[in-house]
Amino acid sequence: MRFRVVELRERLLGFHQYRGTTNTRFGGERPEATMAWTNDHDVRWETGETELTMARVIYWLATIIAALMFVFVVGDFFISWAQGAPIVRVFALGAAALVWLIGRALRALLS
Repeated sequence: MRFRVVELRERLLGFHQYRGTTNTRFGGERPEATMAWTNDHDVRWETGETELTMARVIYWLATIIAALMFVFVVGDFFISWAQGAPIVRVFALGAAALVWLIGRALRALLS
């Protein structure tokens, strides 16, 4: 019985990480940190590109304006639906998409 307890204890200690000690079970190396498998390959910007630039400000302002236009289009649809004739303002949706695309184009050109 004593042998099984010692064996089970050694197995469990292999998975347990002690802060400030090395893991002797795997050749004396420190155990990997939690989520060490993640990397930055899916990040769309480089490390130094987090500053606020005019291109990003214009893009986000255009995005906010386009989102507000979209909210008003959806609100107008539900109001007209309550009155009996649901109408989708395609021109307003197109204008919102155009504002957003202009913002994206300016961000690409200015950065």
